[in-house]
Amino acid sequence: MRRIILFVVVIAISGSAYIFGWTNIFKVSSVEINYESELGRERFAATLDIPSLINKPIARIDRRELSKSVAQLTWIDHIEVSRNLISGKVAISVVPKVALAGLDPKWSTSPGLVPLLSEDLAIIYVDKDAVALLEKSPLLTGTEGLPRLELGRDDSALKRVVPELLKSLSSWQVNEIRAPEIGNLSSSIRQGGRNLEVYWGDINEIGLKVKVLERLLALK
Repeated sequence: MRRIILFVVVIAISGSAYIFGWTNIFKVSSVEINYESELGRERFAATLDIPSLINKPIARIDRRELSKSVAQLTWIDHIEVSRNLISGKVAISVVPKVALAGLDPKWSTSPGLVPLLSEDLAIIYVDKDAVALLEKSPLLTGTEGLPRLELGRDDSALKRVVPELLKSLSSWQVNEIRAPEIGNLSSSIRQGGRNLEVYWGDINEIGLKVKVLERLLALK
């Protein structure tokens, strides 16, 4: 009896896999791309070749395969895919990389790629015409665009000073950060019509240093 039940279960699973994966009973009827930028959606759709997905068995729509198809889009961090078997709708959410600062051009590996420091402190390279499609770090609340970063070397401890400084300067426009080495930190900042060149030294007690600066400026 148990063998019969097991056999039936195996047949049922195999039949379901065949129906979902190899027949047109459950096929893709539409593809929706979720991303706030219209330009980003258009580039993603053109690279992915949406028409080739229509009428394809929906169970065969795989996130990893789709990711490989758009790997050339350097501004994308990853994608998320959901499938509705009943409606045949495939929804693809595009998650862009989050940028913290634009690196000095000396970091560039190719004329067409722009070097940047991402929010997770990785050095990334993005096509020049796709920089605007990146998400800007929430730490840049007071800054328009991305600050320029002069980084001495690709060192974890050195890169960590960047978000710490930006967090303390949340109400300032940060135009440039210079971090050639640990203990030698400076920046170009702007607030209330004032442009300042500030040498911070090391990152220790940076919050206190910023408060002292703001109090001194308030006295003038």
